[in-house]
Amino acid sequence: MTARAVPAGGPRRLSRRRAIAQGVTLVWASESLTAVVAVFPAACLVRTALADDPESDARLLRDGSRALLWLLSRNAPGVTAAAETAALVFAVGGFAVITSWAALMFLLASPPARPRWFGIAGAVSAALRALPAFVGLLLAFAVAQAITIGAGVGLGVLVAALAHDGLGEARSDQIGAAVACPFVIATVWLGLVQDLARVAIVRFRMAPLPALVAGFQTFGRRPWALTFSFGWRAAGALGAIAIASAVIGWRGTGGLLGLLLAALIHQTVVIGRILFRTSWLAVALSAGEERGRSAHIGAPDRPSPGPSA
Repeated sequence: MTARAVPAGGPRRLSRRRAIAQGVTLVWASESLTAVVAVFPAACLVRTALADDPESDARLLRDGSRALLWLLSRNAPGVTAAAETAALVFAVGGFAVITSWAALMFLLASPPARPRWFGIAGAVSAALRALPAFVGLLLAFAVAQAITIGAGVGLGVLVAALAHDGLGEARSDQIGAAVACPFVIATVWLGLVQDLARVAIVRFRMAPLPALVAGFQTFGRRPWALTFSFGWRAAGALGAIAIASAVIGWRGTGGLLGLLLAALIHQTVVIGRILFRTSWLAVALSAGEERGRSAHIGAPDRPSPGPSA
């Protein structure tokens, strides 16, 4: 019997796919754990306050949210403590989430020819070294996006106010929204550039400022193609969230079966969103590597440990 030939790179490709799957699992675990720990004090507060109510938290948003207002006013110290705890957990857990996404990017950037030792452990190690650069980019782009969206909203409100007397409320609001729309698109583009700058850090060991320049250059090469690639994935993720919300709202969460169904739908949407973003990051990495080849930027022989000093 003739033995079947096995491609030489087959085991390495399989090992890389397994590592990427572990990276996706790491992202899911970091996001889920951060969210659960952050909301746990608030959930305990609601359960204690409404312990004698057969509907429990289901009635918080009914009848004009009077039950929610009662809970907030009668349990102000507990609400404040829960909010402070959630803020602290999100601040600390945010670093874990950023690290997990960075590790996944290192795994996605690792070509099949890389040595097998670069698995999830090597990716996490590289992500921790690149964490300061990632956090710096996040803060810089958060400020830039806030300024952009604030300028768009302010200009839209100003134009709508000036046009109100002559065109009426409905038409002036439409004009104001049209004026703000380009600023919203610019905010989305800034988010794309941030991802492309992260690619430069991961793939070419760049420091934050050169990576920022590389991100704008990469986006400038194919702005509409990259916008479309990001847009349909974002639309898919938002559509899944909308469908899940409608199904849960229609079915409700009453009873054990309803609660389990809601949890299953929720986790399916979470994993789907992570996979959509993972797919986009693979596109961003491909675009960044294409720019690197055209600019004759050599890739490091080994996985990048982080930005250069």
